[in-house]
Amino acid sequence: MLKTNFLKQNIKQNKLSLGIWNTLASPMVTEVLAAAGLDFIFIDLEHGPFDINNLHLYIDKCENNSCSPIVRLPAKNDWLILQALDQGAHGIIIPQVSDAKETRDIVQAVKYFPKGKRGFTPFTKAGGFNNFNTKKYYEAANNLTLTGIIIEDLHGIENLDEILKIEELDIIY
Repeated sequence: MLKTNFLKQNIKQNKLSLGIWNTLASPMVTEVLAAAGLDFIFIDLEHGPFDINNLHLYIDKCENNSCSPIVRLPAKNDWLILQALDQGAHGIIIPQVSDAKETRDIVQAVKYFPKGKRGFTPFTKAGGFNNFNTKKYYEAANNLTLTGIIIEDLHGIENLDEILKIEELDIIY
């Protein structure tokens, strides 16, 4: 169960954070990177040959070394967002975001009620595999989970002012 999001904590404290994009689908490489003292690793499912059913292995390697695993998904897809977060990712980052509506939809998929519409089962890695303190978990997850987007086109730049107004958005790349 997510207890500390090292990257989000640094952002809130206005501290410098050091991280890396990882496209190498090797738990050992991920562990070496995390053990090097990085604050976060973007586990890149868009460009790296990762598979969703083994994502928890990379997340564990990060968490065991006080490094936040942030999952870059290939597209805005509620199911993939749910899978990454249920496996324990500290946050997600979505590419090709161009406007405020898309951004609000992403935030809704990441957050639980009342901030979003993310589905919940306590019987996941993120849920602690139990149904104790469900309400407390919702609140903690909403506060700790990081939401990021990547703007990659002129349309996104033109809509940046509207995107910046969205609460709960932590990173714009």
